[in-house]
Amino acid sequence: MKEKDNPTVSIIIPFYSHKEWLKESLESVFAQTFKDYEVILVNDGSKEDISDILDTFKEKIVYIEQDNKGPGAARNKGMSKAKGRFIAFEDADDIWLPNKLEKQIPFMDERNIIWSHTGFYNWWPDTNKLQQVNVSRDYGDIFVQRLISVRTATPCIVINRDFLISNDLKFPEDIRIGEDGAFYTSISKICPIGLVLQPLTKVRMRGSNSNTNAVERFRLNATSYLRLKDNRDCPHLVVFIKKIYYYYSLLFSGKISPVKEFFAKCLWTIPYTIERLYIRYLGLSIKKDDRYILK
Repeated sequence: MKEKDNPTVSIIIPFYSHKEWLKESLESVFAQTFKDYEVILVNDGSKEDISDILDTFKEKIVYIEQDNKGPGAARNKGMSKAKGRFIAFEDADDIWLPNKLEKQIPFMDERNIIWSHTGFYNWWPDTNKLQQVNVSRDYGDIFVQRLISVRTATPCIVINRDFLISNDLKFPEDIRIGEDGAFYTSISKICPIGLVLQPLTKVRMRGSNSNTNAVERFRLNATSYLRLKDNRDCPHLVVFIKKIYYYYSLLFSGKISPVKEFFAKCLWTIPYTIERLYIRYLGLSIKKDDRYILK
């Protein structure tokens, strides 16, 4: 395609598998009512033949190929080629509603917001079931909250590109699951996040979604514990909760099985209850700035 010199938004889509989902995702991007964007598709070493998709969209995308390095590396590659004032992330299996960018970009411009996200649905495409996720407290200063639980889905995120460049912020490439959460935690330490409360994205639910698997969540939180245990900015209670997950991850190491997953979910109730109580405390003790929410 002929690349745009100064698009408002650079939309980065990493791809590895399920080309049929990629086609749906691209179609939802090109159905946006906001039109000033470029689309950067990064093929992360996929073995699938997507030549038919490239033929369909070749005039509309910037296409990049790389060896398989994981989604973080693929997004970083796309960011390095981006020309937009804003960078938006879309996953190759998720769907944007048509007015996502039309709502999100003016909100950020008018209120001078560095980064933002939107409400979203968990989506089961086989039945077309939609479950709206409660993100109503996930805006403003979320750094401490981010260490426990913030519902920021990657395809909902838009970030100012100059901010990322000036702070040298990138997705960590040494982890392949949870790399997006680590990236957003780094950003939340520097500046507040805006929220368009309306659900404008559908996040596909499938077996590999890490938030549906207790053992996988133990492992993600164990990685977080190793990053945070010596961080003086991290509250002691957060480190304690992460430490529980760390020991759980050791207890449930190895291949995941249905029996292992059952007992993991039973034990999950302990740290989960502490998390919920702490999140409720934060909700009562931290006043939210309405500048950062569009209801």
